[in-house]
Amino acid sequence: MTGSRTINSFPMLPVFLQWWRERLSECLPHFLQTQQNETVFNVSADGSLALPLGELQVKRPAKRIRIWSRAPRIVLDLPAGSILKRRITLPDAARSNPVNAVHYDLDRLTPFQPESIVWSLDNTPQPAPTGFIAFDLLIASKKTFEAALEKLSQAGLSATHLRSSLRAGGGHFTLPLTAPQALRKPQRKFLYLLIAALALAPFAFQEIQLFRVNNALSSLDSGRAHAEALQHSILLTQLGPLAVLQEEKHNGIPLVTLQNLTDALPDDTYLTTLRLKGRQLSLEGQSKEAARLIVTLRQTGNFSDVSFSGPVVRSDNHQADLFSLSATATETPRQSASQAAP
Repeated sequence: MTGSRTINSFPMLPVFLQWWRERLSECLPHFLQTQQNETVFNVSADGSLALPLGELQVKRPAKRIRIWSRAPRIVLDLPAGSILKRRITLPDAARSNPVNAVHYDLDRLTPFQPESIVWSLDNTPQPAPTGFIAFDLLIASKKTFEAALEKLSQAGLSATHLRSSLRAGGGHFTLPLTAPQALRKPQRKFLYLLIAALALAPFAFQEIQLFRVNNALSSLDSGRAHAEALQHSILLTQLGPLAVLQEEKHNGIPLVTLQNLTDALPDDTYLTTLRLKGRQLSLEGQSKEAARLIVTLRQTGNFSDVSFSGPVVRSDNHQADLFSLSATATETPRQSASQAAP
């Protein structure tokens, strides 16, 4: 069985954070400030309490409901010199966990049996040689307060700290008793884990739902691609006739233009060259009376801007006129198409 011990965390960060919280709490309103309820019981030289059991019930710490309030402290005030202090030196390798190093070497560092004392290691480093670290070791014998602890337990109380003034006066040592807290430590860990699990549960469920939705969407990708292909085909089918109508309005229907031109030219006229670009016509050929072609094409109503693009000359055999003219087709596509259908 090993001696009871308290562990003051190391290095200095927790101490600094506690000090910083205390300073910040001083800026808060009184009802929000961190309250420390402390009840002190004097212990006689034989280790017993001076108060009878009835007075202990009256002196119980009052339960207060305060924001950020600390747990009440029950302090056993031991006779002067009951808590001993010793400066110990440890190798620098023990810096990360000096408490374990002291625990394994306790029988050498103190003249007491480990099971007969309680001890605490001050977390404030002291000056030490190079390659070593130094701390203050606080020790108290159980004989100085065992009877007081038993009496407190009968009253339903549990001491949290030991206090003893120096024999020379001018200060005191405080040694925390963390055995009850050590018993509750697994429960606190479980509580912290439970709170963390409850806090992370919504995010976990959200990730699960997102995973399911992504799987469902991936399974629908093939169907979606097929539907988009069908939609594109339908759109092209709907836009095709409209595009044809727009092209007919702009450039006309070549077959209708050729039919109108064939119907308008006299039988004694034939063409050697025909160029059709959009609605623009360019004609070259021979006709017995080329001058009447302009009037003939205009009278049909299917051509406009009819004019000769070059001089009219007689052929070599003097039987026809050689002409070159240009015109613009003006027929309405739908009407001309309906006329050309028969």
